Amino acid sequence: APVELKFVGEAPVIKASVEYLLPPSRSPRRTALIQGTAEIHTIEHLMAALSSLGIDNIDIQMDNNELPGLDGSASGFVEALEKAGTASQEKQKYIYTVKEPISIQEGPSSITILPSKEFKISYTLNYDHSLLEPQFLEIAVNAESFKTELAPARTFCLESEARQLQSQGLGLGANYENTLVVGTEGVIKNRLRFKDEFVRHKILDLIGDLYLAGCSIFGHVIALRSGH
Repeated sequence: APVELKFVGEAPVIKASVEYLLPPSRSPRRTALIQGTAEIHTIEHLMAALSSLGIDNIDIQMDNNELPGLDGSASGFVEALEKAGTASQEKQKYIYTVKEPISIQEGPSSITILPSKEFKISYTLNYDHSLLEPQFLEIAVNAESFKTELAPARTFCLESEARQLQSQGLGLGANYENTLVVGTEGVIKNRLRFKDEFVRHKILDLIGDLYLAGCSIFGHVIALRSGH
């Protein structure tokens, strides 16, 4: 059964699936869904939590068109889901097992998925920017590793990007507490939770976006500079 997001008191129900993905040109720096006139934005952190906790049948009711930003990470979603608890179902779980390499490239960004007996991600963050040093992390993703190593990693952006987005009326809920804003002297008015928190957050986002395939994946994902 699908993950579904619905508005409270309204008719639209949007299946969390790539077929309802809002084009990136209309949802920069976030993942969003659309069906008819209904849109739901910034779903990637919640989707990552659902994926890593193995939750694949859930209705989520919303009274706004964007998920809460919380502290910029997925930890709050993990805590809420674990507090609510889960129930096992009698139907067999479907897992897509990669049998042969899959690869896609767009400009300097690429994603390759190789056969593997587990879900593993190797991510290289390298924007050739003086304020963002290259970072690399390889991690086998499961409920425990996600909760401790990935879920706490927060959204980040350059100070110049933040100003540009807010001048366009975007990211108005962002602040120095829920977004790691990087300036010429480093992170502004905040402290890193991990030395390589930026690459950890990119992996978090990637997990959430991949879950729009509609199932769990067994494969080794190798990503370079990929984003929403």
